Amino acid sequence: MKNLPEILLLLLAITVAGYTTYIQLFYHQNYQTFAWDLGIFLQSLETFVFHQKLFYNTVELPYNPSGSYFGIHFSPILFLVAIPYAIYPQPLTLFLIKNLLICLTSLVIYKIGREQGLSELSSALIATTYLFFLPMYGPLTTDFHPYSLFPFFISLTHLHVLRKKHHATLITTILGLSTNEIAALLYTFYGLCLIIKGSREVAKKIILLSSMWFASAITIITLLNPTQLQYYVAYHIIQELCKKVSKTFNFNIFTIINHDKAAYLTIVYGLLLFLPLLCPIEGVLTILPWLLLVLLSEHLEYYSPYYQYSAFISAQLFSATINSLRRLQKIGLRQIIVVMLISLNISSAIIFGPIGFGFLDYATKFPRPAHFHTIYRFNLSGISVHNHEALKKALKLIPENASLLVQNHLFPHVYRRINSYVSLIPGVTGWPVIYESLNLRKVEWISLFSALDHGRRFLGERNAAFMILNDRKILFQGNNTIFRFKKAVDVKRLFFECQLKPENFSISQVILSSNAFELGLGSNGYLVLLIYSKGRGNITKFSDIPLELGKWYKVSLNITPNEAVVMVNGQTTIKLRVKNRVVAWIVDGVDYIILDSTASTWGFRVGLIPVILNSKYKLIAAGDGVMVFSTNRVSKGLQNLTSGKYLMVIYPRDEPLGEPVITMPLSKLLWKPIAPPLAPQCLMVELEGESHNVTISGAEEYAFTRPSMKAYLAKRIRVNCSAIIHGEIEINEEGYYAVEIKKSIPSILEVRIDGVKIVKCKPIYLSSGSHSIEVIWKRIRYPLLEVKLIKLLNLENRSDEKTIQIAYPTP
Repeated sequence: MKNLPEILLLLLAITVAGYTTYIQLFYHQNYQTFAWDLGIFLQSLETFVFHQKLFYNTVELPYNPSGSYFGIHFSPILFLVAIPYAIYPQPLTLFLIKNLLICLTSLVIYKIGREQGLSELSSALIATTYLFFLPMYGPLTTDFHPYSLFPFFISLTHLHVLRKKHHATLITTILGLSTNEIAALLYTFYGLCLIIKGSREVAKKIILLSSMWFASAITIITLLNPTQLQYYVAYHIIQELCKKVSKTFNFNIFTIINHDKAAYLTIVYGLLLFLPLLCPIEGVLTILPWLLLVLLSEHLEYYSPYYQYSAFISAQLFSATINSLRRLQKIGLRQIIVVMLISLNISSAIIFGPIGFGFLDYATKFPRPAHFHTIYRFNLSGISVHNHEALKKALKLIPENASLLVQNHLFPHVYRRINSYVSLIPGVTGWPVIYESLNLRKVEWISLFSALDHGRRFLGERNAAFMILNDRKILFQGNNTIFRFKKAVDVKRLFFECQLKPENFSISQVILSSNAFELGLGSNGYLVLLIYSKGRGNITKFSDIPLELGKWYKVSLNITPNEAVVMVNGQTTIKLRVKNRVVAWIVDGVDYIILDSTASTWGFRVGLIPVILNSKYKLIAAGDGVMVFSTNRVSKGLQNLTSGKYLMVIYPRDEPLGEPVITMPLSKLLWKPIAPPLAPQCLMVELEGESHNVTISGAEEYAFTRPSMKAYLAKRIRVNCSAIIHGEIEINEEGYYAVEIKKSIPSILEVRIDGVKIVKCKPIYLSSGSHSIEVIWKRIRYPLLEVKLIKLLNLENRSDEKTIQIAYPTP
């Protein structure tokens, strides 16, 4: 049959697309899809199709006040995606569109191979290789993104160029450009490659069209959201590059290439046997804009195979691979290499990818999409959400027209509500709580190159140290000097500078110490700054790059009430800015709040911010870490979201005394927290006033693009929390059991079984059947708790492999 390779390839493409769509549905049902980015596109399409808004979403309102997705990225391909979505408005529609077009790219690659003179077999095998190319399983399994469609359109463009169909070339170019504004840069460089290759006429049209498109896209984005371009250029690229130069204090190639970037590029090129590098015009120049962005940026997701960004480069790399194979004169060698390619990629997809064993989860530390910290992503068997039923019941409690605030992993399940939110938006979902200053202690003494007790001395050479405290210049004479003040001094400005040459990293050392702050050198060579605030917890900040032994450095420390900055050789290496940065959020303005305290993530740019509930919110349902709060309590009793045999009672104090704030059933003795506290009522905030029309920021400089009409000023924020967990455990085999207990500092933990307090390292005899267990958990700051019962074979503590585990693992 003449078209047999294409038919078989089409069937395989449909199969892979279908299976990866099933994987995405599995993720979605297990709350492994997110507001960033599936929720953005679901709500954008929902509001466009059914509310006649220009792809409006509430997810990015803090830094995109227009609400239109076109204020973040210019992706008019969404107008076409809206057509099938209008017919079947479900996440499945987006998954299918994306995965089908990604997989159908393999058919285009097959045709490119044939146009380039490869045999049917070689072309089919290379096209099949594309379907098993591991970096493409990020785009195939991560949410939905318009630029995941880019490989299909740019490969079609290249096919039409080879066939000299200029009209079709321009049409597919426009479709490719419409996926994302970054596509215009990639098409421009593709056009430059065509000029080098001799196709000048069509290349000029592609470059002109791409340049005009890019200018139009930037104009539209800027009109809708004036700060977005500034965010990407001034912050995301230029500032990151400056950071890299400052981190090493001496720019070189290792400034921009770290371990993760090298590993990612090795995977991308290595799985193609580095063949694209044999044709650098197609294999490097066509994707140069994206390579530069990856190298210059510290955005970890850009160089992780778990995310969607490989879609920007995959089709070009396969075109370069085909071109490299075409140049091989020996057909036998070409066939051997093609067999090696498909064997390597199929085996790697099965061993490391989500269609097989998912061992990439264990072999690398690339960041991966998750609503709590876990190694599992491609290994589907490891993905489980123990509070799945509680979340499902919680979502069903919310009335249809009620406004709602949820977390990142819940938003894709409530996106149809135009008044559902995941972001902390001033005046909409509440008000920020900020610190106005570092609130430093008064300085009573200062010690140079050692602690007050002369311990932790700096091990190395040093000289030329001086300090300015407020308006007073202090000269240090000799080494390890201690300067005591007759009266404690408020720090309005402190500047310290010295020259030093470290010679030993075996222990931590002091550079400058006081009762209010400390600048030191860690045992790994990293600088560390500690700020001791009045009435607050200590603040610790590390440099990203260590100093080197045997080298002279000029180190300075500058402290003002608003920030502390450490510089090395004139470059900033630690910057701690406090003024007007959001440290907590008072939730107000929405009808309902669903908090999953096992997954306390809030959002991109804003960062991880603890929430405080206005007193008008009442708890109406709880279970397995999920809490539902409402401004109107619809029933007198608290609804249980799970029918577990364990009960957790949470107290807003470090001792489990008095009235609890929450009584929560647990189906399993399992907790997977990201950040404290266990319940929002355990976060204690002392306020000292309000400020108005305040420019605020989050984890990133452009987290909030408009001033907040109101902000609360915090004097102190702390966590006071304790809990008691009780229930029953089942013992299948009587005998002696060892009880292993893990906890976080400064937690105090007691475990009692049948009323008997468990003593560390002392076995306990348990008969078969049910036994009561009580866990008393005090001073909870970071909820790490793990209790294991291990069956002992004899009293010499030899154990078998059967364990009963009560686990609250670390993030």
